[in-house]
Amino acid sequence: MGGVLRGAVSLSIGTAAVRGLSAASQLVLAIWLLPAEFGLWAASLSSLTFFTSIANFGEVNGYLSGRSTSFSRLVRATRRQNAVLTAAALVVAVVLFFASGVEGGVLAVLIALSIPLQGEADVFYAAGVKLRAYTKLVMAQLLAATLKLLLGVGLAIWLESALALAIPTLAYYLVQIVCLRDLRRRIAEPSLESEPATPRERFAWAVNSLVMTLPLQIGFFVAQFVTDKETLGLYYLAFQLSLGISGLLAVPLARVALSAFGEESGRGRVTLAVKLSQILGSVVALAVSMLGAVVIVLGPFVPTDWRAAVPVAVVMLASLPIRLIAPVLEGYQQSNKQWWQSTVFNAVETVASALIALTLAQVDLITFALFLTAWRLAFGVIRMSVVLRSGGWLTVSLLATSIAISTALLSASALIDGMYALVFLAAAAIQALAWLSVLLGRAFSERIGWRKRKAR
Repeated sequence: MGGVLRGAVSLSIGTAAVRGLSAASQLVLAIWLLPAEFGLWAASLSSLTFFTSIANFGEVNGYLSGRSTSFSRLVRATRRQNAVLTAAALVVAVVLFFASGVEGGVLAVLIALSIPLQGEADVFYAAGVKLRAYTKLVMAQLLAATLKLLLGVGLAIWLESALALAIPTLAYYLVQIVCLRDLRRRIAEPSLESEPATPRERFAWAVNSLVMTLPLQIGFFVAQFVTDKETLGLYYLAFQLSLGISGLLAVPLARVALSAFGEESGRGRVTLAVKLSQILGSVVALAVSMLGAVVIVLGPFVPTDWRAAVPVAVVMLASLPIRLIAPVLEGYQQSNKQWWQSTVFNAVETVASALIALTLAQVDLITFALFLTAWRLAFGVIRMSVVLRSGGWLTVSLLATSIAISTALLSASALIDGMYALVFLAAAAIQALAWLSVLLGRAFSERIGWRKRKAR
Protein backbone atom coordinates (compact mmCIF):
# COMPACT_ATOMS: atom_id res chain seq x y z
CA MET A 1 0.00 0.00 0.00
CA GLY A 2 2.84 2.38 0.87
CA GLY A 3 4.40 1.89 -2.56
CA VAL A 4 1.09 2.64 -4.27
CA LEU A 5 0.64 5.84 -2.26
CA ARG A 6 4.19 6.98 -2.97
CA GLY A 7 3.65 6.29 -6.64
CA ALA A 8 0.39 8.20 -6.68
CA VAL A 9 2.01 11.19 -4.97
CA SER A 10 4.94 11.18 -7.41
CA LEU A 11 2.50 10.95 -10.32
CA SER A 12 0.52 13.91 -9.00
CA ILE A 13 3.65 16.00 -8.50
CA GLY A 14 4.97 15.00 -11.92
CA THR A 15 1.69 15.96 -13.59
CA ALA A 16 1.68 19.28 -11.75
CA ALA A 17 5.26 19.96 -12.86
CA VAL A 18 4.31 19.26 -16.47
CA ARG A 19 1.39 21.69 -16.25
CA GLY A 20 3.67 24.33 -14.77
CA LEU A 21 6.22 23.79 -17.55
CA SER A 22 3.46 24.00 -20.16
CA ALA A 23 2.25 27.34 -18.78
CA ALA A 24 5.82 28.65 -18.51
CA SER A 25 6.46 27.74 -22.17
CA GLN A 26 3.77 30.18 -23.26
CA LEU A 27 5.45 32.95 -21.28
CA VAL A 28 8.71 32.12 -23.07
CA LEU A 29 7.03 32.26 -26.51
CA ALA A 30 5.87 35.81 -25.75
CA ILE A 31 9.45 36.90 -26.46
CA TRP A 32 8.86 36.26 -30.16
CA LEU A 33 5.07 36.47 -30.57
CA LEU A 34 2.87 39.57 -30.43
CA PRO A 35 -0.24 39.90 -28.23
CA ALA A 36 -2.48 39.65 -31.30
CA GLU A 37 -1.07 36.16 -32.04
CA PHE A 38 -1.89 35.00 -28.53
CA GLY A 39 -5.34 36.58 -28.88
CA LEU A 40 -5.99 34.60 -32.05
CA TRP A 41 -4.90 31.41 -30.31
CA ALA A 42 -7.09 32.14 -27.28
CA ALA A 43 -10.10 32.79 -29.51
CA SER A 44 -9.65 29.56 -31.49
CA LEU A 45 -8.94 27.44 -28.43
CA SER A 46 -11.90 28.75 -26.44
CA SER A 47 -14.22 28.31 -29.44
CA LEU A 48 -13.53 24.56 -29.41
CA THR A 49 -13.41 24.10 -25.63
CA PHE A 50 -16.71 22.23 -25.62
CA PHE A 51 -15.27 19.52 -27.88
CA THR A 52 -11.82 19.24 -26.26
CA SER A 53 -13.31 19.10 -22.75
CA ILE A 54 -15.49 16.06 -23.39
CA ALA A 55 -12.94 13.97 -25.30
CA ASN A 56 -13.50 10.25 -24.55
CA PHE A 57 -17.00 10.99 -23.16
CA GLY A 58 -16.02 9.83 -19.69
CA GLU A 59 -14.97 6.34 -20.82
CA VAL A 60 -11.53 6.73 -19.21
CA ASN A 61 -13.15 7.62 -15.89
CA GLY A 62 -15.26 4.48 -16.10
CA TYR A 63 -12.19 2.36 -16.79
CA LEU A 64 -10.18 3.83 -13.92
CA SER A 65 -13.08 3.48 -11.50
CA GLY A 66 -13.50 -0.19 -12.42
CA ARG A 67 -16.89 0.38 -14.05
CA SER A 68 -15.42 -1.02 -17.27
CA THR A 69 -12.64 -3.63 -17.23
CA SER A 70 -11.85 -4.23 -20.92
CA PHE A 71 -9.02 -2.07 -22.25
CA SER A 72 -9.63 -3.17 -25.84
CA ARG A 73 -13.24 -2.06 -25.63
CA LEU A 74 -12.08 1.23 -24.10
CA VAL A 75 -9.79 1.85 -27.08
CA ARG A 76 -12.49 1.01 -29.62
CA ALA A 77 -15.16 3.10 -27.91
CA THR A 78 -13.03 6.19 -27.43
CA ARG A 79 -11.75 6.13 -31.00
CA ARG A 80 -15.32 6.03 -32.36
CA GLN A 81 -16.53 8.77 -30.04
CA ASN A 82 -13.54 11.04 -30.61
CA ALA A 83 -13.92 10.62 -34.38
CA VAL A 84 -17.46 12.03 -34.07
CA LEU A 85 -16.19 14.88 -31.87
CA THR A 86 -13.40 15.66 -34.33
CA ALA A 87 -15.83 15.79 -37.26
CA ALA A 88 -18.08 18.20 -35.36
CA ALA A 89 -15.09 20.34 -34.35
CA LEU A 90 -13.90 20.50 -37.98
CA VAL A 91 -17.30 21.90 -38.97
CA VAL A 92 -16.79 24.69 -36.42
CA ALA A 93 -13.25 25.19 -37.79
CA VAL A 94 -14.68 25.78 -41.25
CA VAL A 95 -16.94 28.47 -39.81
CA LEU A 96 -13.91 30.08 -38.15
CA PHE A 97 -12.16 30.19 -41.54
CA PHE A 98 -14.75 32.74 -42.62
CA ALA A 99 -15.15 34.46 -39.23
CA SER A 100 -11.50 34.76 -38.13
CA GLY A 101 -9.53 34.46 -41.37
CA VAL A 102 -7.18 31.82 -42.68
CA GLU A 103 -4.83 31.70 -39.69
CA GLY A 104 -7.70 31.43 -37.20
CA GLY A 105 -9.23 28.66 -39.29
CA VAL A 106 -5.95 26.73 -39.51
CA LEU A 107 -5.54 27.01 -35.73
CA ALA A 108 -9.06 25.66 -35.27
CA VAL A 109 -8.34 22.74 -37.59
CA LEU A 110 -5.18 21.86 -35.66
CA ILE A 111 -7.09 22.03 -32.36
CA ALA A 112 -9.81 19.77 -33.81
CA LEU A 113 -7.18 17.27 -34.99
CA SER A 114 -5.70 17.21 -31.49
CA ILE A 115 -8.93 15.71 -30.06
CA PRO A 116 -8.25 12.08 -31.12
CA LEU A 117 -4.60 12.45 -30.10
CA GLN A 118 -5.61 13.83 -26.70
CA GLY A 119 -8.10 10.98 -26.31
CA GLU A 120 -5.55 8.32 -27.24
CA ALA A 121 -2.94 9.81 -24.88
CA ASP A 122 -5.48 9.81 -22.03
CA VAL A 123 -6.34 6.16 -22.73
CA PHE A 124 -2.70 5.06 -22.52
CA TYR A 125 -2.26 7.24 -19.43
CA ALA A 126 -5.13 5.29 -17.84
CA ALA A 127 -3.36 2.06 -18.75
CA GLY A 128 -0.24 3.28 -16.99
CA VAL A 129 -2.24 4.13 -13.89
CA LYS A 130 -3.81 0.67 -13.89
CA LEU A 131 -0.37 -0.94 -14.23
CA ARG A 132 1.08 1.45 -11.63
CA ALA A 133 3.76 2.46 -14.13
CA TYR A 134 4.02 5.85 -12.46
CA THR A 135 7.65 6.58 -13.34
CA LYS A 136 7.02 5.82 -17.01
CA LEU A 137 4.01 8.15 -17.05
CA VAL A 138 5.91 11.02 -15.45
CA MET A 139 8.92 10.60 -17.76
CA ALA A 140 6.66 10.49 -20.84
CA GLN A 141 4.90 13.69 -19.78
CA LEU A 142 8.15 15.49 -19.00
CA LEU A 143 9.69 14.46 -22.32
CA ALA A 144 6.58 15.56 -24.22
CA ALA A 145 6.44 18.91 -22.39
CA THR A 146 10.14 19.59 -23.00
CA LEU A 147 9.89 18.80 -26.72
CA LYS A 148 6.75 20.94 -26.89
CA LEU A 149 8.67 23.90 -25.48
CA LEU A 150 11.66 23.45 -27.79
CA LEU A 151 9.46 23.01 -30.87
CA GLY A 152 7.39 26.03 -29.90
CA VAL A 153 10.46 28.24 -29.55
CA GLY A 154 11.81 27.07 -32.91
CA LEU A 155 8.51 27.73 -34.70
CA ALA A 156 8.07 31.09 -32.96
CA ILE A 157 11.48 32.24 -34.19
CA TRP A 158 10.85 30.89 -37.69
CA LEU A 159 7.18 31.68 -38.30
CA GLU A 160 6.37 34.41 -35.72
CA SER A 161 2.84 33.03 -35.81
CA ALA A 162 0.30 31.51 -33.44
CA LEU A 163 1.05 28.21 -35.18
CA ALA A 164 3.95 28.04 -32.71
CA LEU A 165 1.30 27.44 -30.05
CA ALA A 166 -0.85 24.97 -31.98
CA ILE A 167 1.62 22.62 -33.69
CA PRO A 168 3.57 21.80 -30.49
CA THR A 169 0.28 20.83 -28.84
CA LEU A 170 -0.16 18.07 -31.43
CA ALA A 171 3.44 16.99 -30.90
CA TYR A 172 2.88 16.89 -27.12
CA TYR A 173 0.15 14.25 -27.44
CA LEU A 174 1.99 12.32 -30.15
CA VAL A 175 5.12 11.96 -28.01
CA GLN A 176 3.06 10.66 -25.09
CA ILE A 177 1.33 8.11 -27.34
CA VAL A 178 4.66 6.85 -28.70
CA CYS A 179 6.19 6.58 -25.22
CA LEU A 180 3.20 4.82 -23.65
CA ARG A 181 1.96 2.67 -26.52
CA ASP A 182 3.80 -0.45 -25.37
CA LEU A 183 1.70 -0.48 -22.18
CA ARG A 184 -1.16 -1.96 -24.18
CA ARG A 185 0.63 -5.30 -24.46
CA ARG A 186 0.95 -5.50 -20.67
CA ILE A 187 -2.76 -5.03 -19.97
CA ALA A 188 -4.47 -8.31 -19.10
CA GLU A 189 -7.93 -8.58 -20.64
CA PRO A 190 -10.67 -10.06 -18.41
CA SER A 191 -12.06 -13.46 -19.34
CA LEU A 192 -15.56 -12.07 -18.90
CA GLU A 193 -16.21 -8.45 -19.81
CA SER A 194 -18.27 -6.37 -17.43
CA GLU A 195 -21.23 -4.34 -18.58
CA PRO A 196 -20.17 -1.02 -20.12
CA ALA A 197 -20.99 2.25 -18.42
CA THR A 198 -24.48 3.48 -19.15
CA PRO A 199 -25.03 6.57 -21.32
CA ARG A 200 -26.25 8.36 -18.22
CA GLU A 201 -23.00 7.62 -16.37
CA ARG A 202 -20.86 8.75 -19.30
CA PHE A 203 -22.95 11.89 -19.65
CA ALA A 204 -22.44 12.71 -15.96
CA TRP A 205 -18.66 12.26 -16.27
CA ALA A 206 -18.51 14.38 -19.43
CA VAL A 207 -20.58 17.17 -17.85
CA ASN A 208 -18.35 17.18 -14.78
CA SER A 209 -15.25 17.50 -16.98
CA LEU A 210 -16.89 20.25 -19.00
CA VAL A 211 -17.92 22.40 -16.04
CA MET A 212 -14.42 22.07 -14.57
CA THR A 213 -12.87 23.46 -17.78
CA LEU A 214 -15.41 26.05 -18.91
CA PRO A 215 -14.75 28.62 -16.15
CA LEU A 216 -11.14 28.82 -17.38
CA GLN A 217 -12.01 29.32 -21.07
CA ILE A 218 -15.41 31.02 -21.16
CA GLY A 219 -13.87 34.43 -20.53
CA PHE A 220 -11.69 34.20 -23.64
CA PHE A 221 -14.59 32.91 -25.72
CA VAL A 222 -16.85 35.84 -24.78
CA ALA A 223 -14.08 38.46 -24.85
CA GLN A 224 -13.22 37.74 -28.50
CA PHE A 225 -16.59 39.20 -29.53
CA VAL A 226 -16.27 42.46 -27.57
CA THR A 227 -12.59 43.39 -27.80
CA ASP A 228 -9.66 43.26 -30.22
CA LYS A 229 -7.17 40.41 -30.57
CA GLU A 230 -4.35 42.39 -28.96
CA THR A 231 -6.31 42.98 -25.77
CA LEU A 232 -7.43 39.36 -25.77
CA GLY A 233 -3.79 38.25 -26.10
CA LEU A 234 -2.72 40.44 -23.16
CA TYR A 235 -5.56 39.01 -21.08
CA TYR A 236 -4.67 35.45 -22.07
CA LEU A 237 -0.96 35.72 -21.21
CA ALA A 238 -1.59 37.61 -17.94
CA PHE A 239 -3.93 34.81 -16.91
CA GLN A 240 -1.34 32.13 -17.73
CA LEU A 241 0.89 33.17 -14.82
CA SER A 242 -1.79 32.61 -12.18
CA LEU A 243 -3.13 29.58 -14.07
CA GLY A 244 0.33 28.03 -14.18
CA ILE A 245 0.80 28.40 -10.43
CA SER A 246 -2.67 27.10 -9.60
CA GLY A 247 -2.20 24.19 -12.02
CA LEU A 248 1.16 23.41 -10.43
CA LEU A 249 -0.33 23.16 -6.93
CA ALA A 250 -3.97 22.19 -7.40
CA VAL A 251 -3.42 18.59 -8.58
CA PRO A 252 -1.22 17.31 -5.71
CA LEU A 253 -3.16 19.47 -3.26
CA ALA A 254 -6.50 17.94 -4.29
CA ARG A 255 -5.09 14.40 -4.01
CA VAL A 256 -3.54 15.00 -0.60
CA ALA A 257 -6.66 16.75 0.72
CA LEU A 258 -8.97 13.98 -0.50
CA SER A 259 -6.74 11.34 1.08
CA ALA A 260 -6.62 13.24 4.39
CA PHE A 261 -10.39 13.73 4.47
CA GLY A 262 -10.86 10.02 3.86
CA GLU A 263 -9.14 9.33 7.19
CA GLU A 264 -11.45 11.69 9.09
CA SER A 265 -15.16 11.76 9.72
CA GLY A 266 -17.80 14.05 11.16
CA ARG A 267 -16.46 17.05 13.09
CA GLY A 268 -12.85 16.04 12.49
CA ARG A 269 -13.30 16.34 8.74
CA VAL A 270 -14.63 19.92 8.76
CA THR A 271 -12.03 20.95 11.35
CA LEU A 272 -9.30 19.64 9.05
CA ALA A 273 -10.82 21.47 6.08
CA VAL A 274 -10.83 24.77 8.00
CA LYS A 275 -7.22 24.32 9.14
CA LEU A 276 -6.02 23.46 5.64
CA SER A 277 -7.84 26.51 4.24
CA GLN A 278 -6.28 28.78 6.86
CA ILE A 279 -2.76 27.50 6.22
CA LEU A 280 -3.17 27.67 2.43
CA GLY A 281 -4.63 31.18 2.53
CA SER A 282 -1.72 32.58 4.57
CA VAL A 283 1.08 30.72 2.75
CA VAL A 284 -0.25 31.53 -0.73
CA ALA A 285 -0.78 35.20 0.21
CA LEU A 286 2.84 35.39 1.37
CA ALA A 287 4.11 33.67 -1.78
CA VAL A 288 2.02 35.86 -4.09
CA SER A 289 3.25 39.05 -2.38
CA MET A 290 6.84 38.01 -3.08
CA LEU A 291 6.05 36.92 -6.64
CA GLY A 292 4.17 40.18 -7.24
CA ALA A 293 7.27 42.10 -6.16
CA VAL A 294 9.37 40.16 -8.66
CA VAL A 295 6.86 40.85 -11.46
CA ILE A 296 6.77 44.59 -10.69
CA VAL A 297 10.56 44.90 -10.42
CA LEU A 298 11.02 43.07 -13.73
CA GLY A 299 8.20 45.03 -15.38
CA PRO A 300 10.48 47.60 -17.08
CA PHE A 301 12.40 44.77 -18.75
CA VAL A 302 9.29 43.23 -20.30
CA PRO A 303 9.00 43.82 -24.08
CA THR A 304 7.06 46.99 -24.84
CA ASP A 305 4.23 45.14 -26.58
CA TRP A 306 3.58 43.09 -23.43
CA ARG A 307 4.17 45.71 -20.73
CA ALA A 308 0.44 46.42 -20.30
CA ALA A 309 0.00 42.80 -19.14
CA VAL A 310 2.22 43.29 -16.05
CA PRO A 311 -0.30 45.04 -13.73
CA VAL A 312 -3.07 42.79 -15.05
CA ALA A 313 -1.01 39.72 -14.10
CA VAL A 314 -0.47 41.10 -10.58
CA VAL A 315 -4.22 41.68 -10.10
CA MET A 316 -4.98 38.15 -11.28
CA LEU A 317 -2.32 36.75 -8.97
CA ALA A 318 -4.18 38.46 -6.11
CA SER A 319 -7.04 35.97 -6.51
CA LEU A 320 -4.78 32.95 -5.88
CA PRO A 321 -5.26 32.77 -2.07
CA ILE A 322 -9.00 32.15 -2.47
CA ARG A 323 -8.66 30.10 -5.66
CA LEU A 324 -6.19 27.63 -4.18
CA ILE A 325 -8.56 26.91 -1.31
CA ALA A 326 -10.95 25.49 -3.93
CA PRO A 327 -9.14 22.09 -4.17
CA VAL A 328 -9.58 21.69 -0.40
CA LEU A 329 -13.28 22.49 -0.69
CA GLU A 330 -13.58 20.10 -3.67
CA GLY A 331 -11.93 17.31 -1.67
CA TYR A 332 -14.19 18.00 1.30
CA GLN A 333 -17.30 17.92 -0.90
CA GLN A 334 -16.20 14.70 -2.60
CA SER A 335 -15.47 13.00 0.72
CA ASN A 336 -19.01 13.95 1.81
CA LYS A 337 -20.44 12.73 -1.53
CA GLN A 338 -21.57 16.24 -2.51
CA TRP A 339 -20.58 16.04 -6.19
CA TRP A 340 -23.74 17.83 -7.31
CA GLN A 341 -22.92 20.83 -5.12
CA SER A 342 -19.47 21.12 -6.69
CA THR A 343 -20.98 21.00 -10.19
CA VAL A 344 -23.49 23.75 -9.33
CA PHE A 345 -20.73 26.01 -8.00
CA ASN A 346 -18.65 25.50 -11.16
CA ALA A 347 -21.68 26.24 -13.35
CA VAL A 348 -22.37 29.49 -11.47
CA GLU A 349 -18.73 30.52 -11.84
CA THR A 350 -18.91 29.84 -15.59
CA VAL A 351 -21.96 32.06 -16.11
CA ALA A 352 -20.53 34.88 -13.98
CA SER A 353 -17.15 34.75 -15.76
CA ALA A 354 -18.93 35.09 -19.10
CA LEU A 355 -20.90 38.10 -17.91
CA ILE A 356 -17.80 39.81 -16.51
CA ALA A 357 -15.97 39.23 -19.82
CA LEU A 358 -18.67 41.31 -21.52
CA THR A 359 -17.44 44.37 -19.59
CA LEU A 360 -14.36 44.45 -21.84
CA ALA A 361 -16.62 46.19 -24.36
CA GLN A 362 -16.71 49.24 -22.04
CA VAL A 363 -13.70 49.13 -19.69
CA ASP A 364 -9.94 48.75 -20.02
CA LEU A 365 -8.08 45.55 -19.23
CA ILE A 366 -6.91 46.49 -15.72
CA THR A 367 -10.46 47.45 -14.68
CA PHE A 368 -11.73 44.16 -16.08
CA ALA A 369 -9.06 42.29 -14.09
CA LEU A 370 -10.20 44.09 -10.93
CA PHE A 371 -13.82 43.11 -11.62
CA LEU A 372 -12.79 39.50 -12.20
CA THR A 373 -10.66 39.30 -9.05
CA ALA A 374 -13.39 40.94 -6.95
CA TRP A 375 -15.90 38.39 -8.25
CA ARG A 376 -13.58 35.46 -7.56
CA LEU A 377 -13.04 36.73 -4.03
CA ALA A 378 -16.77 37.20 -3.37
CA PHE A 379 -17.71 33.87 -4.96
CA GLY A 380 -14.92 32.01 -3.18
CA VAL A 381 -15.94 33.44 0.18
CA ILE A 382 -19.57 32.49 -0.42
CA ARG A 383 -18.60 28.98 -1.47
CA MET A 384 -16.30 28.60 1.51
CA SER A 385 -19.02 29.85 3.87
CA VAL A 386 -21.52 27.35 2.47
CA VAL A 387 -19.20 24.34 2.35
CA LEU A 388 -17.57 24.98 5.75
CA ARG A 389 -20.63 26.35 7.54
CA SER A 390 -20.43 23.60 10.15
CA GLY A 391 -16.93 24.81 11.06
CA GLY A 392 -18.35 27.78 12.99
CA TRP A 393 -19.36 31.19 11.66
CA LEU A 394 -16.70 33.11 13.62
CA THR A 395 -13.83 30.92 12.38
CA VAL A 396 -15.00 31.05 8.77
CA SER A 397 -15.65 34.82 9.01
CA LEU A 398 -12.10 35.47 10.27
CA LEU A 399 -10.70 33.30 7.49
CA ALA A 400 -12.73 35.18 4.87
CA THR A 401 -11.68 38.56 6.30
CA SER A 402 -7.98 37.64 6.25
CA ILE A 403 -8.20 36.52 2.62
CA ALA A 404 -10.11 39.66 1.64
CA ILE A 405 -7.44 41.91 3.22
CA SER A 406 -4.65 40.04 1.43
CA THR A 407 -6.47 40.22 -1.92
CA ALA A 408 -7.16 43.95 -1.51
CA LEU A 409 -3.53 44.78 -0.68
CA LEU A 410 -2.18 42.65 -3.53
CA SER A 411 -4.61 44.17 -6.04
CA ALA A 412 -3.86 47.73 -4.90
CA SER A 413 -0.15 47.22 -5.61
CA ALA A 414 -0.95 46.90 -9.33
CA LEU A 415 -2.63 50.32 -9.42
CA ILE A 416 0.36 52.30 -8.14
CA ASP A 417 3.40 53.19 -10.23
CA GLY A 418 6.98 52.79 -9.16
CA MET A 419 8.39 51.48 -5.93
CA TYR A 420 5.34 52.59 -3.92
CA ALA A 421 3.66 49.41 -5.14
CA LEU A 422 6.18 47.46 -3.08
CA VAL A 423 4.79 49.11 0.07
CA PHE A 424 1.42 47.44 -0.51
CA LEU A 425 3.11 44.14 -1.30
CA ALA A 426 5.17 44.42 1.88
CA ALA A 427 1.97 45.12 3.84
CA ALA A 428 0.39 42.02 2.30
CA ALA A 429 3.45 39.96 3.23
CA ILE A 430 3.43 41.26 6.82
CA GLN A 431 -0.29 40.53 7.15
CA ALA A 432 0.26 36.98 5.81
CA LEU A 433 3.20 36.43 8.18
CA ALA A 434 1.16 37.65 11.16
CA TRP A 435 -1.71 35.39 10.13
CA LEU A 436 0.62 32.41 9.71
CA SER A 437 2.29 33.12 13.05
CA VAL A 438 -1.07 33.02 14.83
CA LEU A 439 -1.88 29.68 13.17
CA LEU A 440 1.49 28.18 14.08
CA GLY A 441 1.23 29.47 17.64
CA ARG A 442 -2.22 27.92 17.99
CA ALA A 443 -0.98 24.63 16.56
CA PHE A 444 2.00 24.66 18.95
CA SER A 445 -0.30 25.26 21.93
CA GLU A 446 -2.59 22.43 20.84
CA ARG A 447 0.42 20.16 20.49
CA ILE A 448 1.62 20.95 24.02
CA GLY A 449 -1.89 20.42 25.39
CA TRP A 450 -2.11 17.06 23.63
CA ARG A 451 1.22 15.95 25.10
CA LYS A 452 0.15 16.96 28.61
CA ARG A 453 -3.08 15.01 28.29
CA LYS A 454 -1.18 12.01 26.98
CA ALA A 455 1.28 12.20 29.90
CA ARG A 456 -1.59 11.93 32.37
